[in-house]
Amino acid sequence: MLNNSQKGILLIIFGMSIFSIQDVLVKYLSDSTSVFQIFFVRSIVGLLVIGIYLSLTRKKVIFKSQYPLLTLLRVVLFFSAFLAFYISLSNLSLAIANTLFFTSPFFITIFSMIFLKERIGIRRWAAIIIGFLGVLIVMNPKVENLNLFYLLPVYCAVCYSLSMIIIKKTSDKDSVYSQIFHLYISALILSSLISLFIGDGSFNKYDDPALKFLLREWHLGFNENTIFLFLIGLSGAGGFFCLHQAYRIASPPTIAPFEYILIFWSISLGWLVFGDVIGFKDLIGIIIIIASGMYMFFRENIRKTPISTEKPLR
Repeated sequence: MLNNSQKGILLIIFGMSIFSIQDVLVKYLSDSTSVFQIFFVRSIVGLLVIGIYLSLTRKKVIFKSQYPLLTLLRVVLFFSAFLAFYISLSNLSLAIANTLFFTSPFFITIFSMIFLKERIGIRRWAAIIIGFLGVLIVMNPKVENLNLFYLLPVYCAVCYSLSMIIIKKTSDKDSVYSQIFHLYISALILSSLISLFIGDGSFNKYDDPALKFLLREWHLGFNENTIFLFLIGLSGAGGFFCLHQAYRIASPPTIAPFEYILIFWSISLGWLVFGDVIGFKDLIGIIIIIASGMYMFFRENIRKTPISTEKPLR
């Protein structure tokens, strides 16, 4: 019989594996579909899945937030965060994009000190600094070959971390289901509004893959991509339920390090599906970032003060 920690670990591994499939599908569709159409369909499917789950379990959700301004800020941060991340997938490998996103524990720790007045010891600061050195190795920020797309997953990590800090404040009155509904509904509204201006593809006059991903015309007919869009929404909702259940039954510092399984899947699926091969320099940077993040988790397990929220909403 598995204990709660073991169940939590398995749920984390399964949830991150589902998220890796979502990332593969987003990257695949970046050549043929509008990123805002991905947000739109993902939100509809997510709302349907969560609505069915709440109906079957007879859980009640209060849609009105007790923190309207903070909720508005959080949903805007979250939308812009994963808009940036999805755009980065049009140019970067899955492994690089997800590794740079995993700087979020560093930013959560820093923002916890600034906004929540939590104390950061010298060892955590050392881990953060070493982790950012790993980021520099991956990004190789030389003027002549700086790829600005490397900044997008880091921007995602910053916005994601700020939204997690806000959740620490709002979770006392807004349930996790209310908060995920806010995210999906806001993404649905924002993507719909944006489509009114650029959804016809009239601004899609550029050769850059990222700009095409942003400005491409929406395709409303049923085709192969429609199935992939549905699967993106299904995998997003499924991954969330796995992570939420894992953090509900198990200690966050114990199970959080297993989120790094996403990088393993990113490397493997990136090679299998897209032919992406990680260079030696990038591999060194990835190892440094993972090692620094895992050290922080293990350190906090000793201190019994988790550095991340118990309700991740990726």
